[in-house]
Amino acid sequence: MLRGGRNGTWSGGTAHIIPKGAQHPKEAKEFLKWLALAEAQLSFYDATGTAMFSTNGDAIKEVIRREPPKSLVKALLIQIPKANPSPPLWSKVIGELLGLQSSYIISLKQTPTEALGNLQRRMIPEYEKVFGK
Repeated sequence: MLRGGRNGTWSGGTAHIIPKGAQHPKEAKEFLKWLALAEAQLSFYDATGTAMFSTNGDAIKEVIRREPPKSLVKALLIQIPKANPSPPLWSKVIGELLGLQSSYIISLKQTPTEALGNLQRRMIPEYEKVFGK
């Protein structure tokens, strides 16, 4: 726990990708765009009863509205904007890993170990801003 009693960890997540060499990349891209819509995420919620993959703010608000008053899902979703008003520290790491660092690895300019090491060295000052030395 962080000082002040707030949770300082975040775990999990889902990633959708279009593999290199996919037979229908344009259609896959359109499908991924659709998955990001509130309509699609609410369809998933309606079909499964879970908001596990909801990342669209409008979808999350609608799930909160639909959930019963004492629902655990509702209790968890309601605290997201209060607990995480800004992106978590790791979002910079993930963003860079998915962008520049992964291109270095794919093009063989760096090994995965080198890319992660470089990223870690750049993240230490960010970490220290939040947690101190």
